[in-house]
Amino acid sequence: MRLTLVGFGTVGQGLAQALVEKGGLFERRGLAFDLVAVADSRSSVVDVDGLDPASLIERKRSSGRVGESQQTALELIREVDSDVVVEVTPGNPKDGEPALTHIKEALRLSRHVVSANKMPLALHFAELTGMAGPGLALRYSACVGGGIPMLETGLACREAEEVIGIDGVLNATSNFILTKMQDEGYDYATALREAQNLGYAEADPTLDVDGFDASAKIVILADHLMGRDLTLTDVNPMRGLRDLTPQDMRRAKARGKAIRPLAVVGDRAEVGPKEVDPRSPLNVFGATNVAVFRCEDSGERVVAGSSGGGVATSRAVLRDLVAIARGWGRGRV
Repeated sequence: MRLTLVGFGTVGQGLAQALVEKGGLFERRGLAFDLVAVADSRSSVVDVDGLDPASLIERKRSSGRVGESQQTALELIREVDSDVVVEVTPGNPKDGEPALTHIKEALRLSRHVVSANKMPLALHFAELTGMAGPGLALRYSACVGGGIPMLETGLACREAEEVIGIDGVLNATSNFILTKMQDEGYDYATALREAQNLGYAEADPTLDVDGFDASAKIVILADHLMGRDLTLTDVNPMRGLRDLTPQDMRRAKARGKAIRPLAVVGDRAEVGPKEVDPRSPLNVFGATNVAVFRCEDSGERVVAGSSGGGVATSRAVLRDLVAIARGWGRGRV
């Protein structure tokens, strides 16, 4: 299966490294993935006979560029004969671009798509999934939970009954910050600085701490598992962490509660810090995600784990690629 990879940051390089390390595993399973085109924000490279992932990583780390060509990602999607377009560029909550155009063009050209970029789906879920007709896959496991199989778990719950609500801690950076504030008395600025020093938070933490990331994830979960037609604009309220103080944390603790950055969908979707019971499955610590699926008949089902960063997210991309490969050529993707 020939891959065009759009985006060569942490997740893209993690995927390339996995193709090196897991090649033997895939071969034993009768699977083979070849990178034939890769684009980053400044350059691109193409070889229809297959690129060497290890060399791409070395070049990117030494020069900051994946290749010497100036072909854009959109040109690669249009001009390179690949089977799957893997979209792992950074998210843009304003309009989902340029990833939105990349995904649309790939689907228009009947190329399967695997996306780790959640914003196009959070803004245009119905349109994009509608473009992926029979035999054409649009998969996005990495958009929610990173390496944690949240969508897969939710789908398993939905096999025999409706999922009537979802509660989650879906942004690990925010949860790390609140854990530091709750358990160690940090103020917001100090907790954020530590999250940045450890690589959990970006230099510009807006998507995480202002609720955009968690909102995109709860929208995708609701649309995917509950048949809702939500977009980011339907998350109300969407609140972030910036106004929280150590005093807020102490008051919650005095009431026997913890504050966690919750994303909730039931009758409506909302995101923001809320008090939870310390015994709740939502009271997770540090850089951890959790989703609680409220099932119509059997009650709550929980999936949780470390967010894992780029490596774990790249493995979710691989899960989607394997799922496509197993149905490829048999009319089932």
